[in-house]
Amino acid sequence: MAFTDTTFLILSGILGGLLLAYSQFVEMEHRRDLIRILGAGGLFVYSYYIGNTIFMLTSGAIGLSALVEFVEILVGVHKHPNPSVKEMLRRP
Repeated sequence: MAFTDTTFLILSGILGGLLLAYSQFVEMEHRRDLIRILGAGGLFVYSYYIGNTIFMLTSGAIGLSALVEFVEILVGVHKHPNPSVKEMLRRP
């Protein structure tokens, strides 16, 4: 089996979907955002290949929002004003 452009594009979509799913389980937010950016990029490439505009917009929006949050964390603007779920469950 030859490694063609089509094979690369399909693998890009599969890897992008797996990375997006995996990012949900990553605890550190900056790593989660980087993985989401990569996953959304892979899905964007695949959606461009198949010509699906809605899929391109969705994966682009996911990637852009993850990039914005990553930059906020990097600059120090990102805050968590609400208590965590563990703190909310401990309250009487």
